[in-house]
Amino acid sequence: MIGGILLTAGIRKNVTQEIKWLGIASAAGLTGINLYYSIHDVIWDIYLLDAAGELVIIGLWLWSGSKGLRSV
Repeated sequence: MIGGILLTAGIRKNVTQEIKWLGIASAAGLTGINLYYSIHDVIWDIYLLDAAGELVIIGLWLWSGSKGLRSV
């Protein structure tokens, strides 16, 4: 559901601050889940790799600043 919302906002070029923070919050939540499972040794290498990917996504959202954001 969240991915669909982010994708639709991007395609429509309708990215607002709320959409940006939705992307950051969802990536942070998934990072937490991935770290939990990697610590508890459930296919830890895959979950750790996915957590690293989510951190990259968070970094890119933060790096983008307000570029391309629509003012409401």
